[in-house]
Amino acid sequence: VAAKLMWLKQNEPENYAKSRFFLQIPGYLNYKLTGKFSLDSAHASLLQLRNADNKSWAAEVLDFIGLDESKFPPIGLASDLLGEVIQENEAKIPVGTPVYFGTVDGCSAAVETGVIDPGVVAEMTGTSTVLIMPTDGNNFNDAFVAIDHAIANRQLRLGAMVASGASVSWLMTNILKDQNSMPELTQMATEVAPGCEGLIFLPYMMGERSPIWNTNARGVFFGLTLTTTPQMMFRAVLEGTAFALAHNVEIGKQSGIKIDEIRSIGGGSKSELWNQIKADVLGLPIAILKDSSGAAVGDAYLAGLGSGSFSDIRDVINSTVSIENRFLPNKTNHDYYQERYARFRNLYESLKGEFDASAASANFMGK
Repeated sequence: VAAKLMWLKQNEPENYAKSRFFLQIPGYLNYKLTGKFSLDSAHASLLQLRNADNKSWAAEVLDFIGLDESKFPPIGLASDLLGEVIQENEAKIPVGTPVYFGTVDGCSAAVETGVIDPGVVAEMTGTSTVLIMPTDGNNFNDAFVAIDHAIANRQLRLGAMVASGASVSWLMTNILKDQNSMPELTQMATEVAPGCEGLIFLPYMMGERSPIWNTNARGVFFGLTLTTTPQMMFRAVLEGTAFALAHNVEIGKQSGIKIDEIRSIGGGSKSELWNQIKADVLGLPIAILKDSSGAAVGDAYLAGLGSGSFSDIRDVINSTVSIENRFLPNKTNHDYYQERYARFRNLYESLKGEFDASAASANFMGK
């Protein structure tokens, strides 16, 4: 965000000068409802313009890029009361309804899944994957996005992977030509031994964000032979994305983040085989929630906290969050996957220079 505001001031100085406040989407919606400007603490931390230790504006950064602190509205926690609805609106929210600051969707999803205190983290897999890790310390690492949690005295570290579910979809559609459904491929892949007879998949189909932050990285199947089958390739994709998740977990632990259990949400959590592979690779239990309705439920919990319906959000979480199933790691598989994970890491390091060289020459024929 800081870079975008810097661009605005340099390239559209008249619009910058006319701007009263810079708002995130929740702040704009809150303004339309209450007539008050606001910035929630989670979005404020994503501006890259505040000191993480004391939550003050980083004056030296603002001065360096030429931004004015006065253009940012008052900051509050997600559950802080901002005001009330002051007029009729398209959403049909009654006049007088209390309005709270709100937060980032990832923070709300963390609340809804009970990811509040260190030890329990969440991984949300759809097209991409986000690993959501709560912490109470200043354990920063460039591998992760640092953000204030919606809860006071808590922060989150986010590990964002670009193409986990997208890699599965790509394989099924572009390579296997949709000859088998996801359940059929999954059943076939259960008959493939861990390691897929040496086949390794790097899931960097669109570059990668956490933890390597390399836009030049590319997807790789390593170890193809004439005996490689579709189900081997399918399982290799599931294993490769689990290895990428393990890379994030490993760095998180090295940074001092406590990780004892992972709660899996999103479309990827519906695959029992994928869940078991993740548990075996990570050596950690993968918990599936009985009813996960998404970030909107977390928002409701935060509003309840703000309204005084309960004094500690952990009370409502403990009474509502229910685990439907836990996939426990198989020690034999985990020990084997440790060697495979090391090869996964080595393969990327061996190819990193080739990725960069390939990116540099990719557009040669188009010039």
